[in-house]
Order: sequence, then structure tokens, then C-alpha cells
Amino acid sequence: MVKLNVIESAHRTNIRRLIDEFGEDYESEIMRLYNTQRKVEERSARITDFIPIFVYRTVREVLRKRY
Repeated sequence: MVKLNVIESAHRTNIRRLIDEFGEDYESEIMRLYNTQRKVEERSARITDFIPIFVYRTVREVLRKRY
């Protein structure tokens, strides 16, 4: 099983990547979207190791549709 600090690091990296892609102006929206989606995924996931991947993909798709 992946250590918790590795998973947290993946989440931080994902957020940074989204901010880099969509811009600093959207940082608060990215954080809100990401953390909301993360909670949804964590509630329903059986294997938490892959949550950062799912959350990143979902939030990125939402942002791409908006911007």
C-alpha cells in the first residue's frame, strides 16, 4: 500500500500542474474544484492509491470545458 505522504504529495503535484496549465488567476477555483472532487472520490473509493489520478483527470476536464 502506498504511504499517505506519497498520496498527499501526488495531490499537491496535481494541483500545481492544474494551476500551471490554467493560470494563477484560477488558483482558488482549482483548489475548490479539486478538493470537492477529492472528497467525492474518497467517499466511494475502495483503493485510495489511485484517487489523485481520478481527481486530476476529472478537474482538468471540467476546467478545459470552462476555459
